This record gives sequence, structure tokens and C-alpha cells, in this order.
Amino acid sequence: LLLVACASPQAPSSELLAARTAVRNAELDPAVPSLAPVELRKATDSLNRANALNDQGASLAEVGSAAYVATQQARTAMALARAKGNDAAIAGAELERERARADMRSAETRRAQAQTSTAQAQTTRAREQTAAAEQRASGAELQAAVAQDTRARLAKDDDAALRQRHASLSAREREVLARLAAGKLNKQIAGELGIAEATVKFH
Repeated sequence: LLLVACASPQAPSSELLAARTAVRNAELDPAVPSLAPVELRKATDSLNRANALNDQGASLAEVGSAAYVATQQARTAMALARAKGNDAAIAGAELERERARADMRSAETRRAQAQTSTAQAQTTRAREQTAAAEQRASGAELQAAVAQDTRARLAKDDDAALRQRHASLSAREREVLARLAAGKLNKQIAGELGIAEATVKFH
């Protein structure tokens, strides 16, 4: 009777179990496949080799060595993913800071432009008010000049009229007028000129 013995795989060592856990955790971390795919593939390959050695009944030292490599590569993949994630977060934060600075500069620019526009509007209004005041002053000066000219013409006309009226007086009327201008009374004038007081009043 020929008995054929079939070798069964040996139980996994603690190193192999630890490697399986490490690689599994790396695979489940959403950042690792996207940020450290090469390192994750190396860890997976090393774990497959450790599993194969264990299934082949290799020595515990050989299996443990391959499992250790897989564990370290899985940890490296997770650490690299975290580092890259941190770098991305830092870059994102810096980008946000730059955006905030840009927004502040834009706001300051808009504020300065608004202040400039307000100052320009105030300057324009001041110029318009000054022009209106100058126009009113010119109008007043013109009115004053017209009024002065009118008064001068009236005075000239009055003087001419007086001269004309004086020229039309008789010699006796001029004598009476001269004495009236000197402040003499009608009775005095009549006595000096040898005429009746009624005649003086008539003149």
C-alpha cells in the first residue's frame, strides 16, 4: 500500500498577518491609490510574494523577511500619501490666502476709484458753482454799468433840459432866478428890481 502525503500550507506568522493588515489599510485609504500608487503596488507585490512563500512552506525567516518588506512599503505608501495630502492642503491654503489678498487689493482699488470719482464729482460741482458765481457777478457788474450809464444819460438830459429852460428865460426872469438861488425873499427881490412882489412870484 502506497501512501501519498499531501503537504498543507503552514499557518501564517505574525509578521505575515501584520503585513496583510498594513497592505489592506493602505488599500482602504482613499488617498493612497491616488497619491502613492507606485508604492502601494510595490507593497502589494511584496505581500503576494510573502503569501506565496508561506504557501510553499518556506522557512519562517524567509516569509517574515518578505512580509516585513511588504509592511514597510505599505507604511511608506501611506506616509507618502499623507505628505502629498498635506502639501496639497498647504498649497490650497496658500492659494486661498493669495485669493484673499487679491480680493483685498481689488476691494482697495475699487474703494480708491470710488473715492477718486467722488473727488472728481465734487471738483466738477465746485467748478460749476464757481462758474455760476462768476456769471452772476458778471451779470451784476453789467447791470450796474447799465444803471450807471442810464443815470448818466438822465443826468445829462436833465442838465440839457435845465440849460435849455434857462436859455429860454428872459433877462428879468434870470435876475429873479439868481436872487432866488441866493436865498432872497420875494419882497427883497421886488425891492431890488423895482417890481411888484406879485411879478416876482409870477416869474
